[in-house]
Amino acid sequence: MKLPTAYGTEAWIVTGHRLVREVLSDDRFSARMPGTTAVAAEPMDPRDDPTTLLSNLDPPDHTRLRRLFAGSFTPAQAERLRPLLEQHAERLLDLVVEDRAPRDLASMFVFPFVGRATWLLLDVPDVLLPDFEEWNRRHHQSMEPAENVGPPPEVNPVFASRLALRRNVEALIDHRRRHPGDDLVSGLVRELESGGFRDHAELVNQLTGVVVAAYEPTSNMVGLAIMRMLAVPEDYARLCREPEVIPSAVEEVLRHQLPTDVGFIRVAAEDVEIGGATVSEGEIVIVSQEGAHRDPVVFPEPLKVDIDRRPNSHVAFGHGRHHCLGAPLARVEIATALGVLTKRLPSLRLVTSLEAVPRRTAFAQLGPRELLVEW
Repeated sequence: MKLPTAYGTEAWIVTGHRLVREVLSDDRFSARMPGTTAVAAEPMDPRDDPTTLLSNLDPPDHTRLRRLFAGSFTPAQAERLRPLLEQHAERLLDLVVEDRAPRDLASMFVFPFVGRATWLLLDVPDVLLPDFEEWNRRHHQSMEPAENVGPPPEVNPVFASRLALRRNVEALIDHRRRHPGDDLVSGLVRELESGGFRDHAELVNQLTGVVVAAYEPTSNMVGLAIMRMLAVPEDYARLCREPEVIPSAVEEVLRHQLPTDVGFIRVAAEDVEIGGATVSEGEIVIVSQEGAHRDPVVFPEPLKVDIDRRPNSHVAFGHGRHHCLGAPLARVEIATALGVLTKRLPSLRLVTSLEAVPRRTAFAQLGPRELLVEW
């Protein structure tokens, strides 16, 4: 089926679970952003160019760059951070419970928790940590999109936030060049010096993009997971009694509660037959995770939240060569947040109805902007 798109053209939309996985694993579909061959009115600073981010590249560039980051995003590396994340979650909840009045769990727990997880991943030194924490705070105060969605930053708070993060990343790279260690950024600096990156701008752009990808969807997903579990008190109570159920609950909220309403965008690099239709070279394909996750052939009663659902072959983290590098860490973050909350606050409940929880809209993200709770 074809639909009109924001690019001024039509696009095919793929919804079935089998076809979604086929498209995402088919090298004949390019991840490059549609229309990126056009000449821009003003040259884009290569440190801020979204068209060259890892998620929008094909081999060989995608293969080259993914290899440089992959070693820091293994399940073992994520597990190494779990105790530190649990400690930070506990400290944040200490602040939450200081007052029995309704508290905003989004601003007091979710955003700072995922922020700290990201800074731990980067091993941000103490001297730079205040700048990253300040970025996190300002980021969520200015996330709603401006009327003008493009640069310059003075009229677009989203672009301004990205620019501020990039400057923090540049400071971190400079710090690790002067004070190298056994950490992700020091390793990337060594790769730059040995030719793994084309130049300094490519390193800055890719690392900033990875930070956004590690932080933005996960902060939304942690909020959505908490919101969804609290919306069904029986499920939340079950997690309190049986913490061993948390891993399967995490997989189910990943399936049921996507943090964005935008699917994966692909462009046919040649004519491709798929699902009984011919997608012509150059045509856009929107790969719908939502559609895949509502496929009753794969997920019986797909609209139901079933925290015992097994197997759960969702595509929340994508599929194929662009499968999310940060999936292991995201799973640990969601599970840690739910584990600490259910242990510390078994009587936690939403102040408002699920429908009344305000959502974010910038970056097409749908996580809770505010999550008022009481206990």
